[in-house]
Amino acid sequence: MKNILIFICSVMVFGCSYDVYSDGVFHSRASGHSIFYSEEFSTINSEADILKYLKENYSYERDIWDNWKSPSVMVSDRSGDCEDYCILFSNILYTELNIKSKIILIDSNSEISRSVASGGTINHALVLVGSDLYDPTSGRYLRKIEYFKYKIGYSYSFDEIFTE
Repeated sequence: MKNILIFICSVMVFGCSYDVYSDGVFHSRASGHSIFYSEEFSTINSEADILKYLKENYSYERDIWDNWKSPSVMVSDRSGDCEDYCILFSNILYTELNIKSKIILIDSNSEISRSVASGGTINHALVLVGSDLYDPTSGRYLRKIEYFKYKIGYSYSFDEIFTE
């Protein structure tokens, strides 16, 4: 229970919120990112290494315009919000471990599943790798039990996000 409260507080502090227009807007922001290779990633050998790397080298920066940074821009800026962290996590996961992932946008405050059209909100992004869920923004691996707590608003596969 303590971990869940810590996570909820971190989402509230980070405030990953979106101005939601439509799924088309999310899709256009999520897609078309180029894969970015960097020597900086060469020591990464696991998902835990990626979380540690992000925590040690990047800072959270709220983005009121909801621009989704490409991995190269995130590396250059050394800061970003939840979807920027997820895009970079997914990029490193692929370039260093050859694993494709999904980015999911969630309503972490809703007890019931609501679509955006019916009043639901999207307020955080997470990365799904197989059946494992990661929150790169807070540097956490979420236990499988926590996965069922969140209501997924949108999900984007690796191939929808990145162009090779």
